[in-house]
Amino acid sequence: MSQVSDNKRKKRVNSETNIKSTKRRKVVNDKKDVVEKPKKIKNEQTDAKEVRKKSDKSASKIKMKKKVIKDKKGAVEKPKKVSNDAVDAKERRKKQKDLKEKRKKSENNNFELATEAKKIWEIVRREDCAPADRERYMNQLMKMIKGNVKQIIRAHDTVRVIECIVAHGGDENRTKIYEEVKDILVDLCKLPYAKFFVQKMLNYGSKEQKTEIIKAFYGNVKAMLHHNEAATVVEYAFNEVANSSQRNHLLQEYFGAEFAHFKDDKTATLEQVFSKVNNSQKQKILEEMKEELIKLTNKNSWKHSIAHFIFHEFFKHATPSMKLEVIDCLKEIVVEMLHTKPGSRVAMECLWNGTAKDRKVIVKSFKKFVAKIAQEEHGYLVLLAAFDCVDDTKLLEKVIVAELVSNENVLDLVKDKHASKVFEYILSPRDPRFFHRDVVTILAKGDNNPHSKKSSTTRYEELKTFAFPHLLKLVENHCKQMLFNGATSLLLVNILTQAVDNKSAAITSLVKCISGEGVYDNDVNNQHIIERGASSFAIKKLIMWDKANPSSAEFSEKLVNSIPNMVLRSYIGCNKGCFLLLLLIETGIESVVEKVKKALVGANKMLRSKEYKGADLLLAHLKNNETDE
Repeated sequence: MSQVSDNKRKKRVNSETNIKSTKRRKVVNDKKDVVEKPKKIKNEQTDAKEVRKKSDKSASKIKMKKKVIKDKKGAVEKPKKVSNDAVDAKERRKKQKDLKEKRKKSENNNFELATEAKKIWEIVRREDCAPADRERYMNQLMKMIKGNVKQIIRAHDTVRVIECIVAHGGDENRTKIYEEVKDILVDLCKLPYAKFFVQKMLNYGSKEQKTEIIKAFYGNVKAMLHHNEAATVVEYAFNEVANSSQRNHLLQEYFGAEFAHFKDDKTATLEQVFSKVNNSQKQKILEEMKEELIKLTNKNSWKHSIAHFIFHEFFKHATPSMKLEVIDCLKEIVVEMLHTKPGSRVAMECLWNGTAKDRKVIVKSFKKFVAKIAQEEHGYLVLLAAFDCVDDTKLLEKVIVAELVSNENVLDLVKDKHASKVFEYILSPRDPRFFHRDVVTILAKGDNNPHSKKSSTTRYEELKTFAFPHLLKLVENHCKQMLFNGATSLLLVNILTQAVDNKSAAITSLVKCISGEGVYDNDVNNQHIIERGASSFAIKKLIMWDKANPSSAEFSEKLVNSIPNMVLRSYIGCNKGCFLLLLLIETGIESVVEKVKKALVGANKMLRSKEYKGADLLLAHLKNNETDE
């Protein structure tokens, strides 16, 4: 018996030794020749029976506990866990997926309905889905979701199914969906995904449905504008769907509590409201508006154009103290309101009625956005208003003017129909040659404000002095491009006629452009620079300025001296060229007149052969001079 026991013991020891050898591994560090200790099996004292069971299993099913192996220097290294059984991993993922699906089913009673609906939606939403198939699938989809629209419309995925039916399902299916949810429209507007369904209905719904949706907002406009999600729906309805009467109804809720439920088609502005109430009621309405508008500034709703309309109406009638309270809330964010007409008017009101500190904050908020503001249809007026009222011209120069004149795309700015007005205003503020009387009327509203101390003349002169070196450099570097553009050619003339000093380099560059080889534009007509309307007009204006200011005349003399006589003579080949030569003679500048007449010696016969007006006038002038002599 003892011998048998010894044999069993030996077999057991050999079995343990074999198992250990299969799990023992040597790790060699090539750089440091560090040998890591072999990983030990958990529970070395496990009896032989348990060890044999483990050895029979696949190596991937042995769960080994991670151990920290320390090398000779005490460094810690965690061995990587290796999975050798892809089948097991698949099974685990499948199990996790099943558990997730089971959990969703328990949480959502419409899980299976939503899953099936999304499968059909994936088919019908494709562009290559045939119309007949789409109609069939849509009807099938409607049968599935009928009676459950309120439940599935709130989720981020199933609301897309509803939106698809609204867009492509036809009037009948659209009406069925609308009937199920028409009593909870305001609530849906406040949900981050369901709000898009309401917008879809405003876009695709019938005229009656759109009217009903907007009416559902009545009495809730204030609350909806204070809600970030619902505000976007009101904004969409206000801008894209509502007619003039409906827009007024949406705005009226800020004009008094009675307008929340009793709408007046004839009331569109606060002025019309105030014509029907006494002073105490007027003050009460303004106080309520002020409180509501201050609340709006704490939300993102102030970015919407409907809010801009309300702010603008308030500023038209509020007292100075009320305005200051609202300006204090708007001064840092008003820069984001400039893209709309009422928003730009609000920004101008903030500049006109704000204190010096308020104005400083507002102007500083324009930093890095000046070029964009200048190109806005309404935003550029805010920059003009700042030039009119901000006394700190150093701040204006640093933030606004410098960003415009030093911009790497300054040529694009001066070509822009709105941004070019900002440059013109720096040189010629409120000049009727450049600014329509309506624009001047708007800007004049800020005159005589209580917070501006510096005279407008001094302010404009300081801005102009700062801008001139940059503008002259602009002419020097881009004179050809400016000559061929209508708006920039006027700006070029304005720069050169108003500059007093340091304009020789710009004039020289301009003269080279006119007399040089590259005097043709790049369009199909390939017209000479004196034939093109914009460039011809600019050249004539500069010559006429020399005539009116002979003591500081520089352009005409440089021009004729840079053009050879034969080239000057060739100008009689076109009508505008003849007028240009006539203007040069009429300047009365001796050196200019002498050079032109010398070039036209013997040209009378050629002038008689021309049939245009300029040739006749030039010929008559030359004959009169010959008679006088």
